Amino acid sequence: MWTRALFFFVWAGLLFAAQAQTPTPLLVLPSANAIASVARAYALLPSGELAVLNPSAGSLSLVNLRTRTLTREVSLGFTPQRLLLMPERTRLAVLSDGAPRVAVLDVPTLTITRLIDLDVPPPSGTSAQGMAALSASRVVVGLSDRLVEVDLLTGETTPTARALTPGVLLAAWGPYRYRITEQGIFEILGTGSARVTFPLPTDDQLHRVGTSALDARSGLLYVPLTLRPTADPELLPFDAQYSAVLMVVDLALPGVRRWIRLELADGGWHLPSSVALNADRTRLLVTYAASNRLSVLDVRSGQRVATSRVGAHPIDAGFSADAQLAFTVNTVDVGLTLLDGRLFGAAESLPTTNQAPNPLTSVGERWFYTAEDPRIAWNHSLSCHTCHAPRGLLPVDVPQSDAELAAFLKVHIVNAQGGSGLNEVDLAALIAYLRSLPN
Repeated sequence: MWTRALFFFVWAGLLFAAQAQTPTPLLVLPSANAIASVARAYALLPSGELAVLNPSAGSLSLVNLRTRTLTREVSLGFTPQRLLLMPERTRLAVLSDGAPRVAVLDVPTLTITRLIDLDVPPPSGTSAQGMAALSASRVVVGLSDRLVEVDLLTGETTPTARALTPGVLLAAWGPYRYRITEQGIFEILGTGSARVTFPLPTDDQLHRVGTSALDARSGLLYVPLTLRPTADPELLPFDAQYSAVLMVVDLALPGVRRWIRLELADGGWHLPSSVALNADRTRLLVTYAASNRLSVLDVRSGQRVATSRVGAHPIDAGFSADAQLAFTVNTVDVGLTLLDGRLFGAAESLPTTNQAPNPLTSVGERWFYTAEDPRIAWNHSLSCHTCHAPRGLLPVDVPQSDAELAAFLKVHIVNAQGGSGLNEVDLAALIAYLRSLPN
């Protein structure tokens, strides 16, 4: 009898301790039929085709993944950054880069049925930071300091009344909008004035945020981040000036469940630009924009199980509808890299535009975005794009003549990026690309 009583009290104590260590969820997750949405650089259409954005070509293309052919390309008239297949699966919403606008396309014909300019008052700025679907005909667009809801049928825009700390819209799920601020604060915005926030578990500064993946079955949001130490970067080695992590957020608690370092064995791989989850939730695809790589992580352990070299400047990744293929969307190459969806080998390139590139600016674009060549970066660690966004790139105190700019870049590439330096031809190509960018 005493043995049974002792066993009971020990068991009860262990159970109480386990319950005390398990945080109680604070938020009720949306229902199973609630819309969970993350805008990406592609969308899988009901036909099985893949719709892909071509930012540098200003177009949208359709790709037949089964035959591995480009079937159609339509000009958008602007530089696209994000794409959504709306829940009713008959409309596409495309968010522009630069001055924020949303184009609505009919899926069967790929014709633009409405072009909606987001006329928002200052100080929102001009660049949109993310988009997500709210219903069959409404999307939410993240600007720097507010969210704007857009009715795709009427073109009506409704900015949120409250001002927000500058940040990036990651996703939407049911009544919630998920953001991350420039100060490293994760925000969950509900209906009305409801808001839940928590800081990221790091002392480093937030530098870049990639495209996230939302698992509505487990309530987890996977967010790729580039961090910068608070110390003076000039006091650090080139490959320690930035670090890459994958933040796994439990949206019910809410809080950070895991913090996965993404450093890889053969050099500093920075700028994780996107993460994608396979259908059975066992594998994560992570693209590295500056290093032209794709890594595959085991969801349970967070360990890397495969690595593949892909096209130049991959900004997104995903799987075909049957999961037989994995792919990356590469903006400098303007195409896809196709891989086996299980072993992630035998990479194959597939162009997604028929437009002929400008030979000079295309070479300069490659120098700007990638860090593979030791002439531009030491140990694959820093590309130009690591520190500089293309738009509004050149500060006013930088020499503006080509000769003075070439002299400046020679010194900057060696001192700031650790590269051995570019020759005159490659410098001319880089300058031509910089000159082609809108201010």
